[in-house]
Amino acid sequence: MRHIQKLSLLLVSLLVISAGVLLPSLPEISSQYPSVHPTLVELLGTLPALFTMLTVGFSPRIARMVGYKHTVQIGLIVTLLSGLLPIFTSSFRLLFISRVTFGIGVGLFNPLLFSFSSQLYQGKEFSNMIGFQSAFEGAGGILTSFLVAYLVAGGWKHTLWTYLIIIPIFLCFSLFVPDIQPVEKVEGKEEKTSIDKGFIGFMVLLVILITVYMSVSIKLTEFLVETGVGTATDTGNALALMGLGAMLAGLLFGRNMQLFKDWLLPLAFSGLSLSLFFLANSQQVWLVILLNFTIGLCFRTFIPFLLNKANQASDGSGEKRTALLLAAFNIGSAFAPISIRLLQHLLSLQTVKDVYQAEAFFVLLIAVGAGLVTFYSRKNIHLGD
Repeated sequence: MRHIQKLSLLLVSLLVISAGVLLPSLPEISSQYPSVHPTLVELLGTLPALFTMLTVGFSPRIARMVGYKHTVQIGLIVTLLSGLLPIFTSSFRLLFISRVTFGIGVGLFNPLLFSFSSQLYQGKEFSNMIGFQSAFEGAGGILTSFLVAYLVAGGWKHTLWTYLIIIPIFLCFSLFVPDIQPVEKVEGKEEKTSIDKGFIGFMVLLVILITVYMSVSIKLTEFLVETGVGTATDTGNALALMGLGAMLAGLLFGRNMQLFKDWLLPLAFSGLSLSLFFLANSQQVWLVILLNFTIGLCFRTFIPFLLNKANQASDGSGEKRTALLLAAFNIGSAFAPISIRLLQHLLSLQTVKDVYQAEAFFVLLIAVGAGLVTFYSRKNIHLGD
């Protein structure tokens, strides 16, 4: 029964990054609504992230009022209804609103999954659950991408039937996961916390890199059609492999940190830069799909690195730092279409290939900078010895 309880809790994590279901269909949606600005259409794929971020801070307060389990259930119901609503309407306004409420639904249950794990499991069992939750998020991206790849042939609205998977997840969570009680805060134990400039730099870097990462998802269908390499179905398969790369990055992070130590980030950034460059110049679908895998692997190596660094703070600011990273991640995701348009305008980039090549150059500069910082940091340590 305990294994069923764990699985039922982990299944909810499958939905954390499911907002990307519409990404392969954005060109089709744009052609259906010619009077709507293309950037507004592209926001449909990333807008949920913004409202997830805005809801995350209120979710624990709502849980304390109505119960943790009830809050997760409400979040799942809101997500299900929001996901399916556009199938039954032709109004772009309702489509736009449904993406907003979808993000709110995810924001209601996402931060509470950690609370359930921390109260239901301890020690090594708890650490394993956190790792599994990250893996299930990646698996959710793979599952939804594969479903979209086969449903997109029937039109973009058909891809939304993917959200029917929420029904069995809701039932499993409701039947097998017990409710938990809020942890009471001990008065007088609050410590002063501070956020250093270096950490703020990491947050800015995260916003930049999530914009680059999202540009691959947002622009991939346009790139495939523009170059004649593939179709929206190929985008679905490529994004599924990107999710697999992301999942693998989380599973391998601990081992990679032991193996590469301080050089892990420069290597990851270098891999991301090369992957973007080769993607921009790809002429075969199989290579596009493979490069999406390496992009997911390299980018997602950066995320656990930051979370690990945030929670190693000795001044008690770990929780605050983690919340700030989540905010930066979702801000970068939500405004990625606007940031990409701005980049195109400033550099006069005419094609998606140009965008990918420009991003490859910027990430290469970041990789070189990270390499130099690592080199001089290690050199100073050795000199200090």
